[in-house]
Amino acid sequence: MDLLFFAFANDPDQPLPALQEEDNRIYQALSPRQQQRHFILHRDSFTRLDNLARDIALYRQEVILFHYSGHAGAEVLHLDGGPAQSLGIAGLLGKCPKLAAVVLNGCSTGGQVARLLEAGVPAVIATSAPVEDAKAKNFSIRLYECLANGDSLGDAFDLAIGQVLAADATIPIQRGATWEGGEPDSDEPLWGFFGPESARQWRLPAAPAGYAVQDFTPNELLLDRLTAALSAYSEEINRLHQTEEMGMEVSILDKREAILKALPHPISEHVRKLLVPGTEAGQFYDRLSPARLQQMAVVYESLTELLLYILLAQLWDEMNGAGKLPLPDATQAEIRRWLVRPAEESQTFDVIPLIRGLRRTFDAAGIAYFVPELGRVSNEFREGGDFARACDFLQSLRVRLARRKPNETEAAHLCIMAEARLATVLCEIGFIARYTFASVKGIDVMKYRHLEQAQFRHRVVRLVQRFVGLAEEPVFYTEYMHTTSVLLLRSGAEGPPEFLNLTPFILDENAFDEKASIEKLQFFERYAPEQDAYVYRHGYKDRTSVV
Repeated sequence: MDLLFFAFANDPDQPLPALQEEDNRIYQALSPRQQQRHFILHRDSFTRLDNLARDIALYRQEVILFHYSGHAGAEVLHLDGGPAQSLGIAGLLGKCPKLAAVVLNGCSTGGQVARLLEAGVPAVIATSAPVEDAKAKNFSIRLYECLANGDSLGDAFDLAIGQVLAADATIPIQRGATWEGGEPDSDEPLWGFFGPESARQWRLPAAPAGYAVQDFTPNELLLDRLTAALSAYSEEINRLHQTEEMGMEVSILDKREAILKALPHPISEHVRKLLVPGTEAGQFYDRLSPARLQQMAVVYESLTELLLYILLAQLWDEMNGAGKLPLPDATQAEIRRWLVRPAEESQTFDVIPLIRGLRRTFDAAGIAYFVPELGRVSNEFREGGDFARACDFLQSLRVRLARRKPNETEAAHLCIMAEARLATVLCEIGFIARYTFASVKGIDVMKYRHLEQAQFRHRVVRLVQRFVGLAEEPVFYTEYMHTTSVLLLRSGAEGPPEFLNLTPFILDENAFDEKASIEKLQFFERYAPEQDAYVYRHGYKDRTSVV
């Protein structure tokens, strides 16, 4: 859905009354239209440097208007946490395909306007340093009151300017397709509309566009795309997919169960919460809600962490093998930063750059991936295709949710956007269904007189989604695997499966308990040097424990 982006560079500890009033009055003017689902409002009343760029990236496919109020200069927007460089912000806004206008209501000068126009922004409304806060506030409020009433952008600008000029007729006004003021770093007074005549005719959407929230069925897109993507890795899913392709109806229950069984348990348990109706811990994850939005972010986090654990586990083996793989300084630094990141960064840390660094290390050394498909996925990361864009969106969503919980209306629209992106990521990583995760609790040597070769009985819990729970099973091989470990298994033509040991990045707490019959997976979180302890997160719940 179309989105209006409002950023106010106010101080949460000592808010400026004029800026606070502007924020509140604009919201009051536009919120009735949001309730009618004409658009969605993104409102950041205390914009920080580290938030602004991420939020623009998060909403870049939906934003149609960007508004900034606060202090600025020819080259920067002055924010809490440091200045935002106008070149970078202009570049980000220039990549918003639906963006119709940028409003800089503060101490903005020609450098900002020129950069935005050069970046391809259709229309820019800007004020310069000498404009008083009260006049800027009144202009801004009137502008959005007019837009909310259905006026065009050009007419709304003229009406808002008229209100300001009624109080002070000395302020110069400029209109035109390009910047015609003084030097970009000058402080000459100016209030202007910059853009072609066609940009003056733009109006706010007057009706819901594309889809309406009440017409969207959660999980429908996710199930359809996963059924198609996973059919290559599961005979059961392929049978259901072929049935649908022939025009026959397939039960949603059958599709859901087949998909959950195909995905490895660390992922399927999180996906299950999204797909299965009903309440869990007081939350309905199958409905458009903040809880569902949070759970989709958790699924993405678990997926990308799993890819990282697989690469790190193989790196461990390579560095300790006969070849003694050398590790570049840059990759060492990236791994170290991930290992010792502060607790407050754990919920938002982006592992994609680290995955890229490991990929470069493997390729430079000519190492074959234990999971060959990871080479293709890494290329998707680098090339910026649909998969990379979906990852960018979901990573930005994680950061957004860690900072502020959206209201019900905003969450509902974000859920619709996030489901499409999550489906893209899950489908691209669907190859993980080819592999089995297992927890090996112990190994016994079996050597009888009538056997020429000893056998090794592995007490294994296969981590596959079963709705009656997971159970330990004995498996006999003539070779032994690793014990008290979580293994990624790759089946071969004969003999025991090839495996990659994911421990210590993933631990099965119950592998150390002889009496335990089910798994209790712990995902590595970080190393806490102040405690000399390793922090693990329960694989299926939002909690941490120090091991």
